[in-house]
Amino acid sequence: MATKDSKSNEVVSAAAERKAADQSKGNSGFMLNAANWLLSRLPWFKYHYQDWSKTKRIWIGLLMYLICLPIIPLVVGIVMYIHDPEGFKKGNGIKVVGVVFAIWAGLFGLVASQPAVPDNPLNSTAKVDQFNKQQKDTPEAKQADNIDTLPANQKGKAYEKIKDKTTSSDTKGRFFKNCDAAFEAGVFNIARSDSAYQDRLDRDNDGIACEK
Repeated sequence: MATKDSKSNEVVSAAAERKAADQSKGNSGFMLNAANWLLSRLPWFKYHYQDWSKTKRIWIGLLMYLICLPIIPLVVGIVMYIHDPEGFKKGNGIKVVGVVFAIWAGLFGLVASQPAVPDNPLNSTAKVDQFNKQQKDTPEAKQADNIDTLPANQKGKAYEKIKDKTTSSDTKGRFFKNCDAAFEAGVFNIARSDSAYQDRLDRDNDGIACEK
């Protein structure tokens, strides 16, 4: 039991160290923020980008913007117009390009409307798998993680510390091993938009982890 706890603490500590290192860099810059914004919404990357380096995020994010934004049909339309302005305006070229542009823009809007998976290392697939192997096999850990779906009278001693509170303490982007740890810190109802949010602490998948 002690071994499992120590290993799980190492996973959380490693994640926290990385987050602290990232925060110590200060303002990461427009390019990185823009890349994170898109990668955190794309289904192929939103559970993987958390483990990537800043450079990898920027380059892949830039490539995804080139693919997702309607840049390609816009460039094709410009080339067609330059090659034959009159033919482009009189023919079907302008209509086809316009329709493709609108569809492409609509698909990007759909991506943009998706909820972002926060830049929390424990949200990455690799970290969750590692955490599952090291910590979640114990009955105690399973109960602590499932606390989000339990009725109030079954949530344990840690819950007593927050049951009368109406406002959660600031998460400060911390990584909580389970909801008991969050409750001990006075934290509850962690929104999906909060960097402390973790999918595994939101078992009913309603966007709120460690619900009171």
